[in-house]
Amino acid sequence: MEVERSGKREHKSAVDSADRRWGLRCKPRRTFTATTDSTHPLPVAPNLRGQKFESCRPNETWVTNLTYVPTGEGWLYLAGIKDLPPVRWSAMRLAPG
Repeated sequence: MEVERSGKREHKSAVDSADRRWGLRCKPRRTFTATTDSTHPLPVAPNLRGQKFESCRPNETWVTNLTYVPTGEGWLYLAGIKDLPPVRWSAMRLAPG
C-alpha cells in the first residue's frame, strides 16, 4: 500500500476510512480450543514418580510429551520420549492431525 511504503504516520480514523473505502478488513485470530477434559469419570494412572525426575541409571526413568502445533493446514502432533539420565530425546515423531 502507498501509506505503508511512504513511511508516514497516519491517524487511526484516516486509516479506518481508507480501509472502508478499499474494502479491507482485519483477519480475526482463531479462538483457542481446549483439547483436555479433566472432569471425565475414567480412571487416572497414579503418579509414581511424585514429580521427582532424578534418576541414577539409564533406562530407569522415561518421560513422554505430546504437543499440538497449529499450522495453516490444521494441527500437527509432536510426540517425544526421553530417557532421563542422558537428558536427551530418545525418539520423536511428527504426524498430521
